[in-house]
Amino acid sequence: MKLTHYQSAEEFLTTTRETMEAHEVVNSLMLGIAENLTQNPHFYSDADPYLAVVEHDGRQVLRATMTPPYGLLLTYPSPPEAEAFQLVVEDIQEKGLPLANLSCTKPIAEQFAQAWANHHQGSYQLEMAQRLYELRTVNPVENVPGEIRTAVGADVPLLVEWMIAFEIDCFGKLESEEERITKNVAAGVAAGSWGIWFNEENPVSMVVSGRPTRHGISVSGVYTPPEHRKHGYASACVAAHSQKLLDQGYQFCSLFTDLANPTSNSIYMQIGYQPVADFDKFKLIPPQS
Repeated sequence: MKLTHYQSAEEFLTTTRETMEAHEVVNSLMLGIAENLTQNPHFYSDADPYLAVVEHDGRQVLRATMTPPYGLLLTYPSPPEAEAFQLVVEDIQEKGLPLANLSCTKPIAEQFAQAWANHHQGSYQLEMAQRLYELRTVNPVENVPGEIRTAVGADVPLLVEWMIAFEIDCFGKLESEEERITKNVAAGVAAGSWGIWFNEENPVSMVVSGRPTRHGISVSGVYTPPEHRKHGYASACVAAHSQKLLDQGYQFCSLFTDLANPTSNSIYMQIGYQPVADFDKFKLIPPQS
């Protein structure tokens, strides 16, 4: 086996795009991130991205991307052998990159976490169990008061405030720098990527789309402030925004959920999102000194 490290997302995609697009929905997160990095190598962080492919007999067996300080993302055409994990672990250590967590489909995520723990004499624990969904036909949500509107520049401060609350709700902490959140929200609003559900003139829920791939686009950032919950605003907002994306020509929308929240998983399925794969996010714990 050999590991090849790529200096640019363009080079990485030249090598991986065809094999990843064979399973475009499952690989949509990595594909979308790489596409964003072709536009701006520092879209996600100031650090240079980590982009690597492990091959065996000329065949790709494992793909790895990371935008430090964010975690490692792994994808693969078929379950790889342990040697592939070891090559990535050693390469990341050799480059001195911080590695706090990793995400991948079951059961590969835990196998890699175990390889990392064995190499570093550390440990790991499940941080979040997620499910990836795809939608190709929307089931309309009816009898919810209000309408969706595309966010405009004046909405940026509110969306930044809600995005901060969203991260704290989802992850228990703010994972992104507020300055970067503001920058990305402003850019997304300028591109028409944010939707806000208004009940009369009151903004009550939000959604954002991004990371487009050849045939699809990701939906995320679904957030309703606590005082506006239990009225169906999020369902209506996501359904309307998803329909808009399909109307624009995308063949599918993809969406990740936290499996610890059965309510949101049920809501998305009612809208028309169908389960595709389960992902695990593991926290990597270095040995105590």
